[in-house]
Amino acid sequence: AVEGEIKKAVQQAHLSFRQGKTRPLERRRHFLRQLDLFLVDKKEDILQALADDLHKPRGEGIAYEWMTLRSSIQHVLQHLSGWAKPRSVGKAVINVLDTVQIVPEPLGVVTIISPWNYPFELLLSPLIGAIAAGNCAVLKPSEVSSSTERVLAENLHKYLDKVSGHSLSSATLL
Repeated sequence: AVEGEIKKAVQQAHLSFRQGKTRPLERRRHFLRQLDLFLVDKKEDILQALADDLHKPRGEGIAYEWMTLRSSIQHVLQHLSGWAKPRSVGKAVINVLDTVQIVPEPLGVVTIISPWNYPFELLLSPLIGAIAAGNCAVLKPSEVSSSTERVLAENLHKYLDKVSGHSLSSATLL
């Protein structure tokens, strides 16, 4: 049953990518703003989960997980347009009459597996990059950080496209 859920989640992510749902820059900005809204709306739940799972003091949770993620999102939103623009590069003799550019393109679907020690930051920070790049992601929170896993499973899907709430072991996912 769990393997079937994994397969379904990965297939759905591939389908979303093939349909181009994550390619437009405005869509990426929307997802990033939604992720930021999740952090703002669920701040107290996030900090409580960090306290429950890791006995992390409130100030540490704010400084090293919550604020770090919000700052990253703001930084990405500020620079996304520039990062997504094609860049001209030097020409060789063979292509002197051509237009030569590096065009940033999304690659597809990424899997993000979080460790237990910074369970929000080390799951959502790579997600910020994946979203900015126009990729889809399958998320695997640490099963060791059960309160964090619960907050994500119960809430993240309300802000972003469907997220599986089932607890999967990393070995099963890979």
